[in-house]
Formats: sequence, C-alpha cells, structure tokens
Amino acid sequence: MVNSNPTAQQITAHAVLIGDRINTAGLEGQVLSNSPFAVRVGSSGVAVVFRYGVVVFIGLSTEEEADFLERLRVRSFGKITPPEEEWAKIQVAKEAEEPIPVGGPILVREFSLERLLVVSDALAKSVVLGRDEREVTNVFDTIEPFARELANFGKTSEQNRSSQADGERIARSTSPVGPGSGRGEAGRALGPARP
Repeated sequence: MVNSNPTAQQITAHAVLIGDRINTAGLEGQVLSNSPFAVRVGSSGVAVVFRYGVVVFIGLSTEEEADFLERLRVRSFGKITPPEEEWAKIQVAKEAEEPIPVGGPILVREFSLERLLVVSDALAKSVVLGRDEREVTNVFDTIEPFARELANFGKTSEQNRSSQADGERIARSTSPVGPGSGRGEAGRALGPARP
C-alpha cells in the first residue's frame, strides 16, 4: 500500500504541466516505479513524473509540491506559463458503489501503487489535452475572421494578409502534424507544411 495511513479513505491528486519536457535521468529519491517514473515524497506522498512535461502529486501538501517543483525546475525544458493544472480526489470504493460516479471522486479498490499510477497517467494526459484544446481554440480564434471574410467575399482584404500569415504561422507551430510526424494517409493528403 502506498498510503501509510490505512484509515484514510480519500487522497488528493494534483497534475501540473510545467514544460514541454522533463529530464528524469538521475532524479534522486526513493524510486517506486521507473515507467512512469514515481518517487516517494515525504512519509506517504508520491510524485509521478512524466517526461512529456507533467508531474502528478498524490497525497502531498502544498509545501511538499512546491519543494519538488523547485527540484524539477532545472530539469524541465520549454517552461509553460502559467502551468496547466488539474485536481482530483481518489477514494477507496465500497463494494456496492459504481466504479465512476459522475462529478465525484475517482474510485479505486485500494491505494496500491499500480492503481495510483493508472490514475496519474489519466490525469497527466488530461492536463496535456486541456492545454492542447486551449491552443487549438486560440488558432481558430485567429483564423475565424479570415474564414468568414473568405466565405462572404471570396477573398480576404489586403490589410488582413499579414494577420492571416501570423495565423498560419501559429497554426503550423502548434500543430502536431508536420513532415515526419507519423500523421498517416490523411495527413499526407494535406501535403507538406509550408515554411
């Protein structure tokens, strides 16, 4: 059992996207798992570090989280400001309860490391997808006026061309599809990305 307090029925998980990449090589601490990389923090807390820039804290105080984030500061690249965050409660399920109550805590049979790693993986992916959604929304907000003008008039005005170029540049820089990205047949049909 990961949680040293067997009477605890609920713990908090906090996922934080701090950068594009975190170097976990040589990170010190009591290693609980190598994939994903998890270490014990304090007496009963766990920090799960994902190389794609996310750390998930389980059962840590705010001070313990801040100290661990400071340790990761020199190991993270492509800092994200402000960091994307997500919180969840994890609770031991009673026998008769449904596995996932809507809007309630994440239910697990026990606070085992394996179950907490699965919850951490889901939270880490959720926080990354949340950031991606916001970036895609920003790109659409930039491109929408041009699309509306093109639909209404069949062309865009001269004054909007530089802004349109900026929108295209933003779309290319935030898009995961590009040459060699493994985007498959649909992506190849789009052709190569323009500089």
